[in-house]
Amino acid sequence: MAGSTGNRVNMDILVWYVDPSRGDAGFSPHRDRQPDNAPATFRHDGSAMYATLWLPLTDAVPENSCLYVIPRFADPGYFEGDPEDDDAPDPLTAALPDKAAYQHIRALPCTAGSACIFTHRTIHWGSRGRPGYPTPRISISWGCADDAYEPAYFARDCLPCPPLALRLALAGAQMIVYHERFPAPPKQLALYYQAFTAQAGQFDAAYREKVTAEFLDASKEATAAAAAAVPAAAGAAGAAAAPRGRGAAEAAAEEESSEEDEGDGIDWAQVAAAARETARKAKKAAAAKKKKKKRNGAGSSSDEGSGSGDEGLGFGDAGDDNDDDDGNVMELALDAVLDAQLAGQDFHDDFEDD
Repeated sequence: MAGSTGNRVNMDILVWYVDPSRGDAGFSPHRDRQPDNAPATFRHDGSAMYATLWLPLTDAVPENSCLYVIPRFADPGYFEGDPEDDDAPDPLTAALPDKAAYQHIRALPCTAGSACIFTHRTIHWGSRGRPGYPTPRISISWGCADDAYEPAYFARDCLPCPPLALRLALAGAQMIVYHERFPAPPKQLALYYQAFTAQAGQFDAAYREKVTAEFLDASKEATAAAAAAVPAAAGAAGAAAAPRGRGAAEAAAEEESSEEDEGDGIDWAQVAAAARETARKAKKAAAAKKKKKKRNGAGSSSDEGSGSGDEGLGFGDAGDDNDDDDGNVMELALDAVLDAQLAGQDFHDDFEDD
């Protein structure tokens, strides 16, 4: 990829298992990146500063969800960017304004082991498989970027075989970043977050912020859902149990709330609580580490970024060790943002992609 596109793997890695017999489908139409200044993400020779390598491990065909794309010539927002006006059409509608435009759509069937390479501005999606088709589509994608546009999530020196703890942290972080597309039970989502924070110091600052923002977004949904569910459940239970008295109504409300928790939805209140607890543990661990260093008379640390789990509890940049307060500031900021989020204040994610 570096030789053909000038971009190197940035650790934005995903794996899919799309089973037509279950009614699975790939991602809906999207661009991989939606920068504020789209033209600036292309070099002077016209090459893109971000590209995705998509590799099927099984044959990918329309029957089990191959990729579909809209070519650049048919996509008015590909280079110039998509308008952000409220009245402006979304990128897909702008590219497909009428029936004739649908003839521009291209299917990209691939045999196992082959590859598709496309830029961050290509509108693409995976189809829904045909029920009864026997072979699932299994595929892997690697995001590759110019560091001037998007730095690698962690140091490429760790490749090709990063330490297990770092791989687990990346897997957990990616499941958080893509939580809307890959939903997980609340305890599992909290486990992802804990795995990431255990190695957070090894990751690029921008990626840490992105993971935190996505997790906080989920927490915000949790508090809103929990607040809305309590009066609704209590009201329904009270109406149904009026002849039985106050105690019976409360019991019915608790039973209804329990049934909701057992569904496919995520218990975001539990996730938010886990986030706060994880932030407190990280702050406590960093404070203990700093206290130990002072007791030992150490003015700076030289082993940040070594990949060990203890160093990973801090949020400071790997290699930025001459000011140990940086990590503590990040931890305090994370704790403050979590408290603000749980209090209903807005947290803006500058890295949101369509």
